Amino acid sequence: MVGTAILLDGITLIRVYLEYSHILSYKHHILVIKDYSIMATKRPIQHTEDNRRRIRRFYQAIGPNGKPPTQSDCVLFARNELGIEINQSMVSKWTSDKFTYLDGPSTLSSKTKALPDRVRHRNRPYDRLEIALYEWIKRLEVIVPLKGDTLRTKASQIFNRMPNYTGQPEPKWSNGWLQNFQRKYDIHSSRRYGEAGSANAINCDEDIEAIQVKIAPYPLEDIYNCDETGLFYKAVPDLSLTTKQLPGHKIKKERLTAMHTCNAAGHRMRIWFIGKAANPRCFKRVKIEAMNLFWRNNKKAWMNTEIMMEFLRWFDKQMAGR
Repeated sequence: MVGTAILLDGITLIRVYLEYSHILSYKHHILVIKDYSIMATKRPIQHTEDNRRRIRRFYQAIGPNGKPPTQSDCVLFARNELGIEINQSMVSKWTSDKFTYLDGPSTLSSKTKALPDRVRHRNRPYDRLEIALYEWIKRLEVIVPLKGDTLRTKASQIFNRMPNYTGQPEPKWSNGWLQNFQRKYDIHSSRRYGEAGSANAINCDEDIEAIQVKIAPYPLEDIYNCDETGLFYKAVPDLSLTTKQLPGHKIKKERLTAMHTCNAAGHRMRIWFIGKAANPRCFKRVKIEAMNLFWRNNKKAWMNTEIMMEFLRWFDKQMAGR
């Protein structure tokens, strides 16, 4: 007779035909053939929460003899009623206190780990203090930098001022309390960048409205804005795609200052660059005057009063005849 077998080699399935043999050896894999069918190891069955819940309810019910069912009865119940194969150790596990959350409503998701009545509610006697401290942080974080010691000092002041804590001993305001407070209100350490924080955010809307009133009579071609920025021309990005972790390097801080001017219609004027060298090597055989830019220099490559006055006189000439 000829039988059919499936040989498993990694993830490859090969169909072979066996003649007069009940055992096949292939690359240290041995398949035992019985009645020309394979006795292969099955995948473990993923039991559902609903099956565990039904087994718990069956185990907790009272049988016809007035006694609760045994673990063997639960195994038979799972086989006959649910169509699954389990053993007594699984019944013992599912009927333990670890799975008491299954005794609740069956509408719970399979990912639910505990019912609301099993959630541990910790007593936090300083909730009102922490709320007041959080509101204080929100008001001051845009004005001054805040540290952990600052929060401890302010928490102590709030504690002594609130009548709810009169007569109570003051907490130690430990590192654990500070870490829990920061985690609860999503407070983290961050580095400030740019100069946007220097703007007066309180009167900003009023200043914008006043400027809009002043420029309203002018056409867009006559409304100009200028600002200076730093150009670190030798700095390279610190993020890169690599095959391994590489050591970092010092950031090269050689810089230029650039003054940009543009009107509301989109017309850009010549850029003023400020560097340290009066005649950089890169301009050795190039006439700077022939390029569409202005080059000025000083010791720190910064905008100063002298260069700013020169720029304003040049800009005033550009506006002549308008």
